[in-house]
Amino acid sequence: PNLWQDTRYFDDRQELEPGFLTTRRSKRLLCAEFARCLESGDFRTHDTELLGQAFDALVTERGDVVTRPNARDDLLMAAMIANVAADDVASVGQYGALSYGDA
Repeated sequence: PNLWQDTRYFDDRQELEPGFLTTRRSKRLLCAEFARCLESGDFRTHDTELLGQAFDALVTERGDVVTRPNARDDLLMAAMIANVAADDVASVGQYGALSYGDA
């Protein structure tokens, strides 16, 4: 019961598979919410590796979120997912349905 069960943004139905599927659209939503939280001070960190990965992330003209060649983004993706999950848990309670569609 403690694993992430995503709620689809387009029909509010809960996904059957646990986990967070990172797609082109979900990455853009994650990045936008993470940037908002960094700018507002809602997300604070002194982790230089995480911040370095954040500075390496780029949005292409097509809207894809990419990093420079051979760069890692594992800490960044984990932090962005945790950021959205924490907001959702706070808004719906400990065991409520989780969704990133409103981010």
